[in-house]
Amino acid sequence: MPPNPPAATQPAPNQTAPSQTAGTQPAPNQPVPIQPGPNPSTGSASRELPGNVNLHIPPGGVGDRLLRFIEDPSKPVDNTTWFQFDRLRFDTNSTTLAPNSQEQLGNVAAIMKAYPKVHVKIGGYTDNTGNPAANLNLSQQRADTVRQQLIN
Repeated sequence: MPPNPPAATQPAPNQTAPSQTAGTQPAPNQPVPIQPGPNPSTGSASRELPGNVNLHIPPGGVGDRLLRFIEDPSKPVDNTTWFQFDRLRFDTNSTTLAPNSQEQLGNVAAIMKAYPKVHVKIGGYTDNTGNPAANLNLSQQRADTVRQQLIN
């Protein structure tokens, strides 16, 4: 069985707290996730955030792409821009995050803390095998898990 797809974040204007959505795949007229850029496992670059926080993030990874979006005032906030986590994995049929997911979650949490006016909408996805209702439930639970990790 192939690994589960990663979760995604989307900038969401005028929200007071992160929210979550779920589904096995984007419905018609839903945003299409931005796919990962260059291979993020080739190394990391140091980025300084407000508050003198230094992050080491892979070029082209979700943290890099999210920071570029946040820091570029010419980028419009809309309902079609998504940032797909490229190193966020769950155990099969589970809401348990794989240990190697923690670095990316920590980086995104640090970015959110450095830019407190930025809000995101979190979507969780599963593969399309098995019971659709169970997959929808698992998707929501995974989104909730990511949200809790980002808050904590």
